Amino acid sequence: EQVDTGKDSASQDKDGTKNTAAEEGQYTIQVAALGDSTRAAELTTRLNENGVAARISPTMAGPQRLYRVRVGSFESEQAAQGVAAKLLGKGVINEWQVVENK
Repeated sequence: EQVDTGKDSASQDKDGTKNTAAEEGQYTIQVAALGDSTRAAELTTRLNENGVAARISPTMAGPQRLYRVRVGSFESEQAAQGVAAKLLGKGVINEWQVVENK
């Protein structure tokens, strides 16, 4: 069963997975920030296989590159929290935080 993760503007990435455009809503759900791109890709694939349109958003934290795994794009923090709670309840994610899209 798919969970609605916000804006319906998913596009196909070169590997065929859906990636929701981050710029659409003000908030997103971050489920991980990993230093290993392979682990981030594995988590993203696992989420996509569970009907959750996840994407990787790389960033620098000082000298270290982090690969943030994010889900959805939402107009309000409350909407993002509601979807995150559903994903948590279904066991799809273990931890999360709502962050502003940047």
